[in-house]
Amino acid sequence: MKKLKKFWSVVITAIFLLNTVSYPAYGMKKLIPASRFDENLGASNAEFSDVVKRLASGTEDEFEILKQRDFRQDFQPSIHFRIGDEPVHPESIPYGISARASTATAAVLIMINLRGAAIGLDRSNPHQKKQISLIKDIADSAAKRIYERAIKASNIALSVRVSEGFGRDGVEESFKAAEVVNPGGELPRDGIMDVIEGTNMFVTNVNGKSLEQLKDSESGATSIMISGEGVESLGNCPDYYADGIFTVVPKKKRQGFLSSPLDPELIAENPAIIENYLFRIAEANNINIGDLEVVLMDREREKERLKVLEGLQKKYSGLEIVTIGDGTVPHNLLAIFGKKEGKHKVVMTVGGAPESFFSLATASTFAEEGALASLRIYSKNVNKTTDGKEAKDLKGRYNFDAEEKDRIKELRPQDYEEIISGNKLFTQQDVLGDVKGSMAFITHNGVFRKSGAQRLVDGRYKVQILRFGKITEGKPCVWFDEQVFAPEELSFAENILTAHEIKDLLVVEEYSKWFRNLKKSGVLCTAFNKKELIYLAEQLSMATIEPDNAEVIEKILKDEKLVGFKSAKLI
Repeated sequence: MKKLKKFWSVVITAIFLLNTVSYPAYGMKKLIPASRFDENLGASNAEFSDVVKRLASGTEDEFEILKQRDFRQDFQPSIHFRIGDEPVHPESIPYGISARASTATAAVLIMINLRGAAIGLDRSNPHQKKQISLIKDIADSAAKRIYERAIKASNIALSVRVSEGFGRDGVEESFKAAEVVNPGGELPRDGIMDVIEGTNMFVTNVNGKSLEQLKDSESGATSIMISGEGVESLGNCPDYYADGIFTVVPKKKRQGFLSSPLDPELIAENPAIIENYLFRIAEANNINIGDLEVVLMDREREKERLKVLEGLQKKYSGLEIVTIGDGTVPHNLLAIFGKKEGKHKVVMTVGGAPESFFSLATASTFAEEGALASLRIYSKNVNKTTDGKEAKDLKGRYNFDAEEKDRIKELRPQDYEEIISGNKLFTQQDVLGDVKGSMAFITHNGVFRKSGAQRLVDGRYKVQILRFGKITEGKPCVWFDEQVFAPEELSFAENILTAHEIKDLLVVEEYSKWFRNLKKSGVLCTAFNKKELIYLAEQLSMATIEPDNAEVIEKILKDEKLVGFKSAKLI
């Protein structure tokens, strides 16, 4: 009986894949609109049978069907980037788990009005700074739950290789390296994700700026994920720091950078070597150093590099230095894919290890096109001197404490000694196999000039997304796409926020605006189950309430001006 049940489950999944309509990630509702269906993509009986067998064995990949057919006529050189192809009809490309999870996360976070919930709060005020941190933690937790539901509903057992949140930021409810999400899933996958990349920009909604007001350097907030064999081969990494270099050169010049890679360790030891690295990159691209744009984080630890770059600016007219406060991944990806116009982008900075591993793995799929990436893993102590002061250089990069050493040994027994001794350089050659992924734009994004997720006038939600990976046996692809969700397609968001989190949020001074919007949207009525409503009413009244006493619960919520909680579920 179990075998028969599994067979029909596999058959149904295969049908959805073959129609290029994502099988339901949440309940039985489609996450991909009917418009994504293309009658010309039907498969033969033989193809269907083969797909069913591979699905049953757990070896089927979301794009595998497309690889079995000649889709070359449906692709063209990228019109947005220097390298890669793009599909002529992006609506024909199935959504894998990375695209499903990231777009759904962007839509739901907008639906429950968490974006911009900290607008008006002053980070310099200690009390309000704590409130900002509270909002950030709740947002990260909600986004994690959305990912979990997407993974579970897709019948995937996801091995998390690297994820942001737990190590440096201390977010308790976040994915951790080596964790398996939904271990009972029948489709094994490996992933690197950051459920909200740029949380500071998320909770302020890029400080309330419009897309036109954003500088090209402002990354905003995104939701990102990659999966594939390349992720598995790269292996685990804790949420520490990494020093990375990301850019692109013509593929005929790539070999010189394989034999002599751009090693961040050399410029950490001697920042003057930056000039040599920039000269190599410029020469390979047949331009001058003055035609480059160099991106690094606005951190005290980067002071030595910044000083060298400012000196080079005087020597090479036109050299542009861009310092950023947050959001390295959009810059990394644009440096890897290459801009069609303007300055040639080079990212050369210390950022989070998850973001750097994400970018390295992505660059590996585009390596033969000329994408370059290399990195070193650093200790969390890179920001501090031995006497506890804020570091103005990178001398503490390998000051791993005992806990960090144990964690690296646990996650990477094969090369932990090289990492903690500063002898391990990660390059694209450490990534064996393809990688595919996505970046969903939650807020406006200045780097790619894309609008953030939005609620349309008809009540639907639109999310723009950058997708990338090798779809066919030809060139890897990178392209923009969009997803539109009807409200009922997001019903899986029920109970994403707990009553306890809502109670915490309601004490935030600037949160009343968020709450009024939430009530107006009608979402609040479906955001909680009866048990959570009772809990919230009890917390507000400081009294025990009988579960069946709906009138009392409603009165308490109304007295607290929480009329949006009135729900058919409550009755």
